[in-house]
Amino acid sequence: MLRTRGLAIAAVLGAVATCLAATPAPAQPDAREPTAPVLLKVGTFNIEYGGTVIDFDQIVQGVRASDADVLGIEEAWGNVPRLAREAGWPYYSVRTGVISRYPLIDPPGSRGRYVFVEPLPGRVVAVQNVHLPSAPYGPNHIVRGA
Repeated sequence: MLRTRGLAIAAVLGAVATCLAATPAPAQPDAREPTAPVLLKVGTFNIEYGGTVIDFDQIVQGVRASDADVLGIEEAWGNVPRLAREAGWPYYSVRTGVISRYPLIDPPGSRGRYVFVEPLPGRVVAVQNVHLPSAPYGPNHIVRGA
């Protein structure tokens, strides 16, 4: 976990964002050759109140330090385009709060619940960004001495 003045980047890559499906597209309808796996590093970053409580440049540095390919941004407060631009990431989805180094596709029928990330032409992974509630806060419910 990386820390930037009170902000934590959950750098559990590959498991934090919910990956729903990986669908390789065959070169031909009858292609039977297996396709090599693609490494896609995903994570989530809560920038807390749109990144207004600290210097926004520190958030940009945190995104760069994450070494992720795709990040779900929590509490973005409309700053997804700005964060993607300043971090040098060419793709973002305001609806899902996702920034990416790879193209994003907003599929019909997703209703903003997920986007497709296309790490290679014709190969996509569905990514969903979920911000869990802060209450009730689990550590407060631990019974000590039980």
